[in-house]
Amino acid sequence: MPVSKQPSLEMEDRSWFELKTGRAPILLIAPHGGRARRDAPNDAHRKVNDLYTDDLTRELARRLGASAIINRGMDRNELDCNRIAQLAARAPWMLSEIARHARELVRAHGRLVVLIIHGWNVIQPRVDFGIGARLESTHALPAWTDSVSAGDAFIKDVLFPLAKRLDENGIIASFGLRYPAAGKNNLLQAFTRRHRESDVAALRQLAELAGARTIEAAQVELSVPLRWPGPSRERVLSGVEEALGAWVDGAVRPIAPMVASEPAPAHPRLRQKSGSSTRVELPVQSFRYGMEFYDAAASLGGIASFRFGPDLSRASLLLLCEGGGVIMFSTEDRARLAGNELSLGDLSIALRERGFELRFRGPAISVPDARSCISVEQALASGRLVDVSLTLEGHAADAVPETRIEHILRQSGRAPTRSRFGVTRGCVTLGTEAYSIDTPGRVGFGPNYGATSGGYVPSKTLWVYLNALPSPVVLEAGRLASDVPSADDVRARQWAVGRAQGPSLEALELVASAPSQLPQKLAAVLKLGAAQPLALAGSVEKAVALAHPNVDGTVTYTTLGFAAVESRLGSGHGAFWVSDRMRPSWALL
Repeated sequence: MPVSKQPSLEMEDRSWFELKTGRAPILLIAPHGGRARRDAPNDAHRKVNDLYTDDLTRELARRLGASAIINRGMDRNELDCNRIAQLAARAPWMLSEIARHARELVRAHGRLVVLIIHGWNVIQPRVDFGIGARLESTHALPAWTDSVSAGDAFIKDVLFPLAKRLDENGIIASFGLRYPAAGKNNLLQAFTRRHRESDVAALRQLAELAGARTIEAAQVELSVPLRWPGPSRERVLSGVEEALGAWVDGAVRPIAPMVASEPAPAHPRLRQKSGSSTRVELPVQSFRYGMEFYDAAASLGGIASFRFGPDLSRASLLLLCEGGGVIMFSTEDRARLAGNELSLGDLSIALRERGFELRFRGPAISVPDARSCISVEQALASGRLVDVSLTLEGHAADAVPETRIEHILRQSGRAPTRSRFGVTRGCVTLGTEAYSIDTPGRVGFGPNYGATSGGYVPSKTLWVYLNALPSPVVLEAGRLASDVPSADDVRARQWAVGRAQGPSLEALELVASAPSQLPQKLAAVLKLGAAQPLALAGSVEKAVALAHPNVDGTVTYTTLGFAAVESRLGSGHGAFWVSDRMRPSWALL
């Protein structure tokens, strides 16, 4: 359907628009360089602006002598400058400026390269190039015939060498893994032939230039460490400067666009690979496998997660620190299983029959106030990069013989209730500060706070380690709400002197002193067979709240953290997760 103008919706304010003119045949565009207003609603469905892309694009334009069109202030939730239809309706002058500069640069040089700079909010150093297709090896798999925005020579002689150089510097590069930029409404598609019959003159002019094979265009998605000031950002800037400098000097000439060798899959699937390494096949419904620990003496708690779902796998690490801060790592990729070691990005966990080893080494982002994590953009904007190194070993106090990463993660998705509890020892280094860890911990499945077909699942989960006599007791219980409101899936374990029993979670409540605060008190009741219910009362020592948007427009708020607990069996520490759907706040869950 052609894009048509709607003059009545046109935005007259242009104070957020920045134009820099250069002499090189290069045009850089930063469509999401703005910020949300301070009074913007705290809604998990709001898209996150691509922080630091405006600043990075200016610096890259300076080094290359390139022209640049930068959104320096417009919130993408008010006007998304990466959506052709929104620009045509509300800022047609921006499309006209893009087309005018493209025509002038092509007229002066006979060719033009366009880079559209975006942000990918994972913390692992990586970049995803979008050319309107996914690349498998050296073959393009375009979703539509005219969607590929670059020719063979530019891809093979510019983008591939750039990806190789980045990889040699510890930055993973992919092509359309997460963002192929193949949607017709994506701004990258303005630099293909797809809009040659548009009602908008600027789009027709750009399509004509693309049809004449004078434009090479790519979308560049940069993760957090590549945008924040630091050595990784410098490596990206230097790599792009070198790659495009060779192109400007005439070492690479454009040729015909790449032709698909086979149809594109709807989603990239993880599949078996020859040798000892296996790509984990993804389940239809998501689940989590992870590890938690809390060391009261070090005032440090950690939650490592591998989450699997119907698209890409995800890994994350949360470290809840003294002073109310949070250190975060996350990535999306294809998880790998080698022997009994599961790895994704910089995070790995190896299981043995009687223990485990968790490792991480890489950049993370340090957020000074855990309360800001309810808004991803607010948390990222307040954060700074920090190097993290973590090596933890655990020795299970209970015998759980199944490994091979719990029989290939319980055949991809049907997770059992078993967990591994025991003493966790090792070292965590945050920047220049080192922490010695010696504390109880847990490794196992759940709680499931990932997305299913209906959204993020409401749940209540708790485990506590009690210093009881004559031997310690570990209690684990959870309640996962199903799609049927009247039904509950209760998951529970009680470990005491190697015996497993079945407690049930009668109640779990977190209480905050004010709606703007994280919870401070914990109260829970466990039913232990025929015995009297066990009441747990605790003070929350570390906590963070997260908001997950659901496909039906609701939001699931998840509060997770660690608490000191008291009970008639003894005192100790525990970890908790409480997710609740459609609540406006997480003050009382």
